[in-house]
Amino acid sequence: YGRRIACYSGRGGGRWNGRGWEAAGKEEIKQAFSAGEVQILLGTDAMAEGLNLQNCGVEINYDAPWNPMRLEQRIGRVDRIGQRFDEVWIWNYFLEGTIEAEVYRRLAARIDWFKGVVGPLQPILHQVGRTMQDLALTPPAQRRAAMAEKMGRLETEIDRAEREGLDFEDHLVMDAPLAAGPPPVSFAELERFFVGSAALGGKFRPHGEVEGAYFVYGEAVTFRPDAADQHPETLRLLTFGDSLFSALLAEFPAPEGDRFGIARVEAIGRAPPRAAWYRAAGDGLAAVESLEALRKALHSQVRTPDILSEANGAFLSALESETMREAEAAGNRQKERCSALKSKGRRILAKAAYIWLARRASLFEGGLPPMTSNTVRSMVQDEGYPFAPLAALAGAGVSLSPDDPDWRRAAGAAASSLEMLMRRLESQAEALLEPLAGMLSPPLESAAETATEVTVL
Repeated sequence: YGRRIACYSGRGGGRWNGRGWEAAGKEEIKQAFSAGEVQILLGTDAMAEGLNLQNCGVEINYDAPWNPMRLEQRIGRVDRIGQRFDEVWIWNYFLEGTIEAEVYRRLAARIDWFKGVVGPLQPILHQVGRTMQDLALTPPAQRRAAMAEKMGRLETEIDRAEREGLDFEDHLVMDAPLAAGPPPVSFAELERFFVGSAALGGKFRPHGEVEGAYFVYGEAVTFRPDAADQHPETLRLLTFGDSLFSALLAEFPAPEGDRFGIARVEAIGRAPPRAAWYRAAGDGLAAVESLEALRKALHSQVRTPDILSEANGAFLSALESETMREAEAAGNRQKERCSALKSKGRRILAKAAYIWLARRASLFEGGLPPMTSNTVRSMVQDEGYPFAPLAALAGAGVSLSPDDPDWRRAAGAAASSLEMLMRRLESQAEALLEPLAGMLSPPLESAAETATEVTVL
């Protein structure tokens, strides 16, 4: 392959010339691989940190890391948004007879661990690296017994996690969607604001190699998302939420006095924070909704300190409207969440009905009992709690089908497996009762006044 082979590591990059490696910058290697000039890219874990490889269709992992999460991080560089292949092939190689090979083999036999790196198994898979390290430090004569003990403990944790489950929606806090409209400040305005300011402009030195990039306090930065995306390892995007951005913003001197006549109103103790700016306009007020509008107001505004009460009233009126929109959005989210929980409950009931049918197979000469419209009702009457209250909360509409994979799985399972699956479904059904009942209960209404703070620039 000649120069179509390259390497990428913490030391830098290189291109093969047929006889040896020629040094090359990481950016050069990345661009050559994206353009197809390099077809085989060899690398260390350095490639798993920030390097986007969605033009790559095959990944070969060897000398696999002890932590499955790190292996998944490698895969995430290839299997990502923008991937141009319909299928991505991942090959994992292990040295036969090693601790890694045995642990990964047992994980593969127990779970599809590539699908388990998110959700309830994630905390458990984080323990795999420590398990391998402990086994590596165990004397060879004691290693087999230690392997059985530690893997048994991991598998018990896997059973518990799969039985109890983890619903990320239970831990999700969603704010009301922001109103549509242009953003109050653009990246181009941020660049002009910082680089063109008398206070900080002198601290920004042009990068020289990347257009739109600068050096400030020893960091290579940019205000342009496309440049940051093309150079993720070397450029830092300066925007809200970045610590360097906040530190630079804090260096600007605060305005003195009330010489501009622009009122700023802020809600005290409200989360997320809410604030607004107003200026006098004719006989009334005008909201200052963008950085450009603020810039114009600062250069043209006449001092009018008597707008404080009007600004406070306008802010409270806007805040009340926003609160009503938030309440409506929260109500819609609760309805959607309730619908999702009911659907989840009906699915649990269907799985339980399949297992209940399969356990009764010995009572029928044909092997498997018939599936009727009363199957779920009969299962609920037979099993009782927690399926009976779940059926009452989830409502009607549980559908059963002989083509359902869950039915085929139950029909072919051993009696011991069916018992374990039913106990797992009982745990899931019981865990669903409280949140579902809470969703169906009417919310308690509460009222609270909003405290505000008004200042004039």
